[in-house]
Amino acid sequence: MRPIRVLIAEDQDLVRSGLTSLLASTPGIEVVASVRTGLEVMAGVEERRPDVVVCDYFLGGGLEGADLFATLSQLPAPRPRVLALSMHGETSVGERAIRAGARGFMTKEDSAGELAHAIQKVASGGIHVSGELLGRISDIFSGSRPPFTHALSVLSDRELQVYRLLGANLDLWEIGQRLGISTRTVGTHREAIKRKLFLQTGEQLVAHARAWLRANAT
Repeated sequence: MRPIRVLIAEDQDLVRSGLTSLLASTPGIEVVASVRTGLEVMAGVEERRPDVVVCDYFLGGGLEGADLFATLSQLPAPRPRVLALSMHGETSVGERAIRAGARGFMTKEDSAGELAHAIQKVASGGIHVSGELLGRISDIFSGSRPPFTHALSVLSDRELQVYRLLGANLDLWEIGQRLGISTRTVGTHREAIKRKLFLQTGEQLVAHARAWLRANAT
């Protein structure tokens, strides 16, 4: 039986190197590419034909998160299956990933052994989630219940990206460069986020986002 071909997508060099080393030494798994951005994911998928893409939800470079996962899920067969990773929890990011086409979700706190198991399960056609999200899988696919349970569910995927980067102390120009959009568009998203979260000032928004990042940090 041939090994499962895996492409790793992670923009933090240290994390990406660690994942590559871990999976390279795991029997039955072959790391065929290791990339930093969503555009590199698409190029790597075309060139290397992985079975599974292990991908950080927030990559940057203009193509990430729900947009990237939806794009991958619409490729002609045989298309790779996506296992999403994030330092943020299942209720804030995991459900978004599954709805966008990912076949599994793990936080970066999960064990190395669980990562290998998740890759095997996703590669075989299964779905890998845990915790609160596990009980919602059938509802996610059937649409029988309203989406999302997290407080940030009022934000669109792009707004969540902007919110997260504001919390990471990036200014509007830096966020625009990271996401491949104009500074003016970033400002429009910022105002929408403030309105949806009932925040009055930019300072309140940044403090709110910083607190969320701290609460979800690994």
